[in-house]
Amino acid sequence: MFFFVTGRRVLTPEIRMYRPFFVPAFPLSKMKFVVAFNRNRDSYQVPLALYEAGLLERLVTDFYMPPFLARFALSRRSSHIPSSLVTGSASALKLQLWDLRRAQSTRERAGVFCKLDIGLSKKAWSVAQQTDAGLFLYSGYALEALKSAEQGPRRKILFVYHPQEAISGELLRRDFERFPGVEKSYRIHEAEAQVLDGDRLLEEISLADEIVCASSFTRRSLGNIVKPVSVVPYGCDVVEIPPDEPSKSSAALEFLFVGQGVQRKGLHHLLHVWARRGGDFGTLTVVSGQIDPYMEAMCRDNPRVKLIRGLSATALTKKYRTSDVFVMPSLVEGFGLVYLEALAHGCYVIGSENSGIPDIEAPEFVARAVPAGDIGELESTLERTVRLFRAGEVSRSAIATFARSRSWRAFRKAVVSIASQ
Repeated sequence: MFFFVTGRRVLTPEIRMYRPFFVPAFPLSKMKFVVAFNRNRDSYQVPLALYEAGLLERLVTDFYMPPFLARFALSRRSSHIPSSLVTGSASALKLQLWDLRRAQSTRERAGVFCKLDIGLSKKAWSVAQQTDAGLFLYSGYALEALKSAEQGPRRKILFVYHPQEAISGELLRRDFERFPGVEKSYRIHEAEAQVLDGDRLLEEISLADEIVCASSFTRRSLGNIVKPVSVVPYGCDVVEIPPDEPSKSSAALEFLFVGQGVQRKGLHHLLHVWARRGGDFGTLTVVSGQIDPYMEAMCRDNPRVKLIRGLSATALTKKYRTSDVFVMPSLVEGFGLVYLEALAHGCYVIGSENSGIPDIEAPEFVARAVPAGDIGELESTLERTVRLFRAGEVSRSAIATFARSRSWRAFRKAVVSIASQ
């Protein structure tokens, strides 16, 4: 199967970077796929893409809200994927509602999720075997299904959505040596990693026919792979384009961080800059329901930092609209959907090179990626951002318009083009 491409695609023998839009040169393949993951990962965008193209055999997940109850849990259902194409798992739901709540330690909780992953993988294979469908599985939920399908003719596609643990663990270990105050975050990650076997992903990769990653950083973390690997950057929801505002002085800028306040997100690096230079940049609001005690103390001790422990979806949208710059200098990020969410609301974004920011190819007036862990470069980037605002070179409407070109629709088109080959 070959494709004529109207848009951009960077092609190497092993790595394909997809950009919309794709026009098939020959009729699309009609092999259908089973997709498997827990909860509502990526807002169901992969199974939705396959469903729109008539390529979804079944979504295997823990729980999918029936339509008459959907208004009570909108995040656990896609309004476009019918329940008839979803197979739930009572055992996966029980593990989360009962076993997970009884777990006393990080290790025990990680063990519960291991059982859940294995159960969903086995169920995915059962459905694929009954329907003679291919497999388009998320990493972690794939090994048992791929082992069972190893000798069969069906296609086996693996979506690796997070960097390999060997790379993540080393980055966090080195950072912990520099910042011992993040010990609680680091020890939690370390305990989870000891239970969540990193070799599982390597075996999944060896058994899959082809790999899909959401970012180039995730792809690089996998090392040398002698099989096709496609990088398909995530997208964002299209929202109303915000109006432009008058140019702001450096003292008036509002900075925003949204995410878990853990080592992996690099919040401690940002707070160290704010401890020294916050007065030169503006006010920083940290929205984090879960935050490391070390970082919480840093927020509390800085009058230019405001910590909010949680916001409703409506309040968070308002916060995006009243903030000028979103900044999250992550050490490790599979992609970072929150970056696109901020862009869609017109925020200038500062992110990390260890994320999906480089893959969206944003111009300087939209976003900038800094080397992960480089506090000096983070500080310099904040200075450059202030100058951009002071010079009136930042437009909320232009940023939001750019975000529209990185929509979920574009992501789904790329997924379909891969599945259809």
